[in-house]
Amino acid sequence: MAIWFVSRARRLVPPVLVVLSISVFAAGLMTHVKQTNAAVAPCSVQWGTYVTNGPLDPAMVSLRTLDTSINRHSSIVHWYTQWGASWGTWAYVHPLFDNIRNYNSVNEVGATPLLTWEAWGAPFTVGNNMFPLKNIAAGNYDAYIDSWAVGLQSYGDPVMLDVLHEMDGNWYPWGYGVNGNTQADYIAAFRHIHDRFALAGATNVQWVWNPDA
Repeated sequence: MAIWFVSRARRLVPPVLVVLSISVFAAGLMTHVKQTNAAVAPCSVQWGTYVTNGPLDPAMVSLRTLDTSINRHSSIVHWYTQWGASWGTWAYVHPLFDNIRNYNSVNEVGATPLLTWEAWGAPFTVGNNMFPLKNIAAGNYDAYIDSWAVGLQSYGDPVMLDVLHEMDGNWYPWGYGVNGNTQADYIAAFRHIHDRFALAGATNVQWVWNPDA
């Protein structure tokens, strides 16, 4: 399942809160979810939120405070992680996803994680091309990719995965025209990642298509 949304780079938005795609967070989502640990319904809309470090708190107090103030349940919770960081492993993120799927507010229970999965590491600069697209497509990082694919397959509940996002911008190492990247390089890398998840049977993963606005 492909989900498309538009967002600006994080550096352009306030650090405390990003309400994801208020106008267009669509295609295969739904508005009120009493329990989101099932497949989402087609042709409807969900409310999604990013609160800095929100899922690190098992009680998710900051997000619940927001939901209470607007009287609306965040049925999608956004999180970022990076391939080259110590917090970029499935073992680290798994408990956060558990916090998200058990999240409750304004009398509704359950939320779906949306993960922006960034193929870079410190220092987080365009020139630090730790994971070249050609090498991704060649399978050089399959052990890492597979650890996530197997982990998410075992997790079982729906997860939205936003990988190699804003590819038409020039501020990420995987961007078109950056570090010699071509459209073909990007397509091959994206397809390879998708294929590794398919091989792992991770059918609960919903693929997010996220070009720059």
